[in-house]
Amino acid sequence: MKSYFLLSNSVITSNELTHNEFAVYTYLLSVYSNIRSKAGHEYKRVRQQTIASHCGIKSTQTVSKITDSLMRKGYITHILAAYRKDNRKGTYTYVLNPEKNKVSANYTRIERTVFGKSLTAIELRLYILIIKSLDSKLGYCFKSFNDLADELRIKRDTAMKIISNLVNLRLIRKQRKMRYDNSKVYADNSYSTKVIRFIRKRNKPGSHPGLISFKNIHKHTDNPTITELNSLRNYNNAIGGICQVGKCVYCIVFLKNRGSPPNLRSIQYPVILPSERQNIFYIRI
Repeated sequence: MKSYFLLSNSVITSNELTHNEFAVYTYLLSVYSNIRSKAGHEYKRVRQQTIASHCGIKSTQTVSKITDSLMRKGYITHILAAYRKDNRKGTYTYVLNPEKNKVSANYTRIERTVFGKSLTAIELRLYILIIKSLDSKLGYCFKSFNDLADELRIKRDTAMKIISNLVNLRLIRKQRKMRYDNSKVYADNSYSTKVIRFIRKRNKPGSHPGLISFKNIHKHTDNPTITELNSLRNYNNAIGGICQVGKCVYCIVFLKNRGSPPNLRSIQYPVILPSERQNIFYIRI
C-alpha cells in the first residue's frame, strides 16, 4: 500500500529555501509522527545521520547547519535534544511550524518511498516540481528544459542530466511531442509518473524443457518403447506423424499452435499396454 504526505505548493515554488534546505524540510514532513500540539505543531524525532542519508547530504554537520537555518527562517520553531544516561546528546526532535506548510487548498501528494531512491537535493526538488505541475485530468505536464532550469535556478545542462537520471530510475516518463503547426519540429517535453514496467513471462508449470531433435526422433522410431512414445508428445513441434499399423491404427499429431496438449488417454489415442505390443507391427518412416 502506497503512503503519501502532503506538501504545500508555496513551499515548492519558494525561492527562500536552498536545495538542501528544501530536501531536509521535505524529509521532516514525510516522517510519520502522531505527536501534535493543540496549535498544530508536529513533533518529528529523527537522527541527523538518517536525514543525511535520505537527502543526499554527506555529513551530519551539514544537516545541523541546515536545521539551524530552517529555524531562523521560521520553518522549525524548536529543536529539542534528548540526553542519554552518560549525558551525551541523543536523537533530536524537530517541532515544525504549521503556518509554513498550509495544505488546506493548494498542496501536492508525494510518495514517501521517493526518499529511498538515493536522490540528491536538486534531483528531489525537480522531481517534486514535476509532480506539482501534473494535470489532474490528463496525468502529464508540458515542461521544457529551459522552464525547469529557470524555476530551479540551475543550468539547462544540469536539468537535462537530472531528467535523464529520473527516467532511468523509472520515477518519471518523458515523451517528445511534435508541434501542431510543424510536424518536423519538437515542442516541449511531456512528463508523467505513469511508467511502463515490463512483466517477465513465467513458464507454464509442467511444460517441456526443450525441443526434440530430428536425430533422436528417427533413432527411436525403429522399435520404440512406451517411454519413448510418451517422450515424443511435444505439441509445439511441427514434425510429421508417427503411424503404427497392426491391430488398430494410432497416430500422434504434433501441433504448431500453443495451448494444452491433446488428451492422448482417450478413445482416439488409447494407451498401448505392454501386453498389446506383441500384436502391433511397427513400420519405420
